[in-house]
Amino acid sequence: ESMKRRVTDQLRGTFRPEFLNRIDEVIVFHALTEAELVAIADLDDERAASAAEAASATSPGVRAMSVDDLITSPDVDVVLNLTIPAAHAEIDLRAIAAGKHVYGEKPLALNWDELAQVMEAQRRTGSPLVVGFNRRYAPLAAALRALASPRLMAYRVNAGPLRPDHWTNDLRRGGGRLKG
Repeated sequence: ESMKRRVTDQLRGTFRPEFLNRIDEVIVFHALTEAELVAIADLDDERAASAAEAASATSPGVRAMSVDDLITSPDVDVVLNLTIPAAHAEIDLRAIAAGKHVYGEKPLALNWDELAQVMEAQRRTGSPLVVGFNRRYAPLAAALRALASPRLMAYRVNAGPLRPDHWTNDLRRGGGRLKG
């Protein structure tokens, strides 16, 4: 059974991204998987409430929850973790320990120790853990996968400038431009 099918059948919760403009990613994921979106959490409860209100246009009944409540909710089967990179490992570990399936953004962790903990937790529990690489389904990536093997590719991505105070530039919160 494919992971997409399991996600389609079982997704009933998600984490709210730290920044409101990321609500589009939650809505798109929800639409692509035909899953029921029942809850949104955020590291900031006010943002969770605002995001739940925004998502209610396409997901009537979606409610805001704290991160703790979402992880322990029996209504949540899969956690879509779109928080800042500094929170990825901790939230993924807690969700895996609670028996949830986890869809996490890259990077799964900001250092090797955290990554080893996440991977060990996944191996120990068998909980599905998927990493959403943002270029995986880009047209160029799809065309390159269609080429005969072996293949080697290197490409440069110009993501544009960020404000100096953007969280991605903070190595402790965002991991820097290459990780975050």
